[in-house]
Amino acid sequence: MGGRAIPYGRHSAYGAFGQQVKQLAEIFDSDSPEAAAEKLQQAVTEILPGAEEAGDHLAMLVGLGHSEDVADRQILFFTARQLVEALARERPTILLFEDIHWADAGMLDLLELLASRVQDVPLLLLTLARPDLLETRPGWGGGLPAYTALALEPLREEDATELAAHLLEESDAAGDYAAQLAEASEGNPLFIEELAASVAERATLVGELPTNIRGVVSARLDILPPSERAVLLDASVVGKVFWRGALTEMSADRDRVSELLDSLEGRDFVRREVPSRIQGDQQFVFKHRLIRDVAYATLPRALRRQRHEAVANFLERATGEMADTAAALAHHWREAGNDERAVHHLLAAADQAGRGWAKKHAVELYNEALSLVPEAEVEKRREINRLRAIAATALYHVPDAESIGRQTQPDPT
Repeated sequence: MGGRAIPYGRHSAYGAFGQQVKQLAEIFDSDSPEAAAEKLQQAVTEILPGAEEAGDHLAMLVGLGHSEDVADRQILFFTARQLVEALARERPTILLFEDIHWADAGMLDLLELLASRVQDVPLLLLTLARPDLLETRPGWGGGLPAYTALALEPLREEDATELAAHLLEESDAAGDYAAQLAEASEGNPLFIEELAASVAERATLVGELPTNIRGVVSARLDILPPSERAVLLDASVVGKVFWRGALTEMSADRDRVSELLDSLEGRDFVRREVPSRIQGDQQFVFKHRLIRDVAYATLPRALRRQRHEAVANFLERATGEMADTAAALAHHWREAGNDERAVHHLLAAADQAGRGWAKKHAVELYNEALSLVPEAEVEKRREINRLRAIAATALYHVPDAESIGRQTQPDPT
């Protein structure tokens, strides 16, 4: 199973773990909250028979919980540990967490707990992150009973040349230019891939290779057929992960969206993902976030606002009242210029984060909501300030609650 963190402002607390639990329970973001909760309870009952409150606890972690708050975060984390241990006892298990440099503090805390407490079962936790993670967690991985860190260094010159030659050969471009591409890329595999594709598509002349990867991606976007380029730019508004249905909302070539996406997949800009988080819809992901960022920067600001409104409307219809998508909805409504609707979803996301004891994330969401409420709306600002103060007070006592929890929580071993 796998899950990925996404940039702050669009994710829910424990989002990467929540995606894996939803895959396990076959929950879609398009499910109603009641149907999703029922699926989760059924899956948990099968995996953890006898653990009566496990379903409620996991619901809080994945954004489905509406019951009363638990006494402390360790109770929720212990349930997550029970679930992971049960899965690994049944069969060797790998849990993949992508882009955790974007994960919130609570998600990182949960990962560290699982890595330090789950033992004697065949479990591999595989986390992918940029070096940025070490700025917020300098001791990441330190002190764990079994921990291996692999730094991805630039390719050696001979390896970079070999990769460039292989890619040029695959695309029927002149392999004689491999050394030049390898030198220009400075050993960055993504840069080599994009340079090779750009040369093959005649977007870049070998004698005039761009000096940075953004330039290469931009050159490739410029020579795309207008319909494909438009769909790719629309997809960039949705995010690194996007759905065919959202593009149909925006595209002038609605009947050709599937065809255009297939062509973009063939050009290796995007890739199809299975399973989709929205039932009955096709899910795609940009091959690399940089491609998405360059495409998004190409859109004029006025068009971005229109597209964000279309995406927000699509997500509201497709995901209904799923609290897990509230932060994403807030982001799109804010970018669309509709602060009132953004605040509504921010408060929903903050409430859910608080129930899951992601108190720091909840405070951040309340701060963002407060920044969007006009000074004249005194009562609303007062209520948000009150909710923020409650979350902040709980955050201040998190270390104490965790200490008590460690002393009182039973150990399954």
